[in-house]
Order: sequence, then C-alpha cells, then structure tokens
Amino acid sequence: MPAEYKVEQIRNRSFTSNCYLITNDTLRRACLIDIGDFECVAAKLSYNFEISDLFLTHYHYDHIWGINELVDKYPNCRIITNEHGLEGLRSAKINLSFYHESPVYYNRGNVSLVDHNSEVSIFNNCSVKVHYTPGHNPSCLTYKLDSYIFTGDAYIPGIKVVTKLKGGDNRIISDSLQIIRNLVSEESYICPGHGDIIRGENALNDPVLVQKTGIKNLLKA
Repeated sequence: MPAEYKVEQIRNRSFTSNCYLITNDTLRRACLIDIGDFECVAAKLSYNFEISDLFLTHYHYDHIWGINELVDKYPNCRIITNEHGLEGLRSAKINLSFYHESPVYYNRGNVSLVDHNSEVSIFNNCSVKVHYTPGHNPSCLTYKLDSYIFTGDAYIPGIKVVTKLKGGDNRIISDSLQIIRNLVSEESYICPGHGDIIRGENALNDPVLVQKTGIKNLLKA
C-alpha cells in the first residue's frame, strides 16, 4: 500500500453498510467512499483533518444518510457522483429514505458529476478512477485507487446482485460485473458496500464475479 495514504473500513451502526475512510497524515486530508453514520467517521479522524471528497457508490439511503452532517462540518467537501446520483440526492423518495424515520434530501452546490473512465485527483500524485457499473442502480459507480476497488452494491462478494429495487436492471448486471472483473488482480483489495474486504485472489474465484459476459451494450444503456 502506498505510504502516502491508508484505507480504513467503517461499519455503520445501522443498515449494515460500509463506508471507507482514506487518510493522508502528511496533508491532514481525508476522503470518503460513501457516508453512513457521521459520528463513526468523526471518531476516526484526528484533530485538524479536512475531508475534501465524498465518493458515492450510489444514492441508496444506507450509503448517503450522513451526507448533510458531513457537509455541515466540512462545507468545502466535494460530492462525487453521476447525473443519476444527483437526481437521487435531491429526492427522498428516489433514494428510499422517505420510507425511513429520517428522510435525506441534499441540494447543495458542491456536487461534481463524473462519467465512466473519469479520474478524480485527491492527494499528491493520487487519483481515483471512475467506472460506471449499473444494474443494482443506475447511479452505481465503482472506484479504483491503486490496488483498492470500491464496488458499493454493484458487487458484494458471494451475494447475487440485488436488482429488485427501483432502478435495478438485471439485463446489464453481467456487463457491470465484467467491468469490475477486469479491474481485479490477485493483489487487489475488494471493498464492497456490505460485508468484509476481500483479496483479489478470492474474488477471482467467486462465481458471482466470474462468468461469461460481454460489455458492448452496457454504456449504451
């Protein structure tokens, strides 16, 4: 793992979802992959750290529910998502939080929209590569930072991708899984939206990920 940053998994106290904290001690800066319980994130940060970026894997409630608290504390934090993600952030019904006790609605101006194959610079000489991996949800993005692959709910090891929620599309799941499969090496760390981090060598033997697919139609969907 490169010396300039470290990655830590945070399990949220509700919904069993994960978020990931990426920190650079020298710059006193941090990034997040998804945001659940903000108190859990704040407890992990040392004094005088700044969270500069929040990368959303998709807009479902269990992956965004601490977003307003985060930006209240760090108003310069960029929110990284795509056009579908922006739509979900602006609607509690779309992001499904309407059906919970604390609906989430986010409509601030610090959202940065990305596309498939975009790159987002974070720390010195570090950039996050963006891959569009819909199927579970049209806002699904997978992020790659060196050997770390953050898949959200587009790929949870050992679990068939859920497509029954609104926006799910089982016709393109296999194409998205192939995109993720092409990112994985034996040395990779797969960081899913739920469950444990696994090594690439294990993911490459996971029947959920390893299947015959083609990607020619995915980006037309």
